[in-house]
Amino acid sequence: MICNYVAKVIPALQSRCTRFRFGPLTDDSVSKKLNEVCIQEGLTLGPEASEAIIKLSKGDMRKVMNILESCSLTYKQIPVAKIYEVTGRPSPEDIEEIYRVLTMEDYQTALSTFMEIKT
Repeated sequence: MICNYVAKVIPALQSRCTRFRFGPLTDDSVSKKLNEVCIQEGLTLGPEASEAIIKLSKGDMRKVMNILESCSLTYKQIPVAKIYEVTGRPSPEDIEEIYRVLTMEDYQTALSTFMEIKT
């Protein structure tokens, strides 16, 4: 049996099981497996795309595979921008732009820029 939330498993089952907790994988081990899967599946990651996947997954190989699978449904050559688009996360460029307008522009300009990026 495998689960993410031990508290959701009834106590009768918990008492009969041994818990194993696994920490996050290293970036190197995730990168090796990611490249191996890409080769086997005939996928090409764009520049910095594998770094983005590794960063977003935070050492969770299931997240890596889910992100890769979601991107591969549409693209065989996966650019870094599509990784952020598929995951619904803001790209580093968007974060930099949001920070810039929040610190350098007036409220109305910052709000309109933020809403444009959000859309």
